[in-house]
Amino acid sequence: MSGRWRTLRGGAVLVLAATGLVVTGPAQPAAAAGQRGAAFVFNYAYDQPVGTSYTPTGGNQYNSTSPGSPNNRIRHVATGSYEVEMPGLVGFGATHATAYGSDAVDCVAGDTEAPTYSLVSVQCLNAAGSLVDHAFSLSFTNVNEPWPGQQMAYMEVESTGVIWTTRHVNSGGGLSTVTRNGAGYVVRIPGLGSRSGHVQVTSAHPSSRCKVNSWSPYGSDELVEVTCRHRGRFAYTEDAPFILTYVNQQNILGLPAGAPPAGHESAYAWAYQPPPADYTYWDYQYSTSGRGAAGSHYAVGGYLMTFSGVRTSNGNAQVTATGYGPEFCATYGWRFSLVYVQCYNPDGTQVDAGFTVAFTGP
Repeated sequence: MSGRWRTLRGGAVLVLAATGLVVTGPAQPAAAAGQRGAAFVFNYAYDQPVGTSYTPTGGNQYNSTSPGSPNNRIRHVATGSYEVEMPGLVGFGATHATAYGSDAVDCVAGDTEAPTYSLVSVQCLNAAGSLVDHAFSLSFTNVNEPWPGQQMAYMEVESTGVIWTTRHVNSGGGLSTVTRNGAGYVVRIPGLGSRSGHVQVTSAHPSSRCKVNSWSPYGSDELVEVTCRHRGRFAYTEDAPFILTYVNQQNILGLPAGAPPAGHESAYAWAYQPPPADYTYWDYQYSTSGRGAAGSHYAVGGYLMTFSGVRTSNGNAQVTATGYGPEFCATYGWRFSLVYVQCYNPDGTQVDAGFTVAFTGP
């Protein structure tokens, strides 16, 4: 499947061609001061009547353009389909969506550019590929100067491997490029090479799931390998567009990290080798408390990540499956200092799998 499922409101329409060619209109003007930043929502009222909208309460949402009174709105468009309006944030941003619940569902996200807001379309699908009404966690950022001194890159990669300059941000400078490794994509991010860091990936097309295979430095650059698979029992590899975010010692929204209200409590970890018992991470982890992460593997496919000293009762959690198999993962809760993760086979049965998990507080 090729192309992406978004449009430009008040501008040119992006055409989805069967060949994978994406025809774009003129480049969007630079956003005015105060129009770049980040937002997140937790869609807990997912079963509201189609056509209705609501604003999540309390710490279930955040918008850097109105931090004291965020007014993001979620609209139930159709079965399994939602629109999230984020006022004040203008221009391309990285969108990541993670299904919330204890069933085998995952969500995809694609953004729409408008003059005074960003509109993110989210679709949630079960293991068989059917649209289902479902809770989800969504993050959005179009920060182009992340927290000083920290590394961050995000981009949309087309199904053909093209990365448009207007849909790419890299604190290391330079446009990322893509080569193919068999059925997968290898994204080369200039200037951010590190033997640590964190990656989140979200498919930008409802026919596919995308996941992180690996990431590692290559000289001064970072190489991130991604594979997309057709959803369904056989989960064969296919070309698909996806959103990728890479950070190092930073939250995935590019916001100042630290204790509120000056900063945002933040953490990430990589469960790269699911063990049969409790375990602790020493590499590929970060937390604003400085106390790292500890994981508990308590059931087939069931994990509990503890970020000691980081309050996760409010905020946003994102999860991406890792490795070369067809597994996918979701979250089914975050509170206190904990984030719960559940991983599945393509047929919806629970399975042990690697994953990355990131948390950002309001």
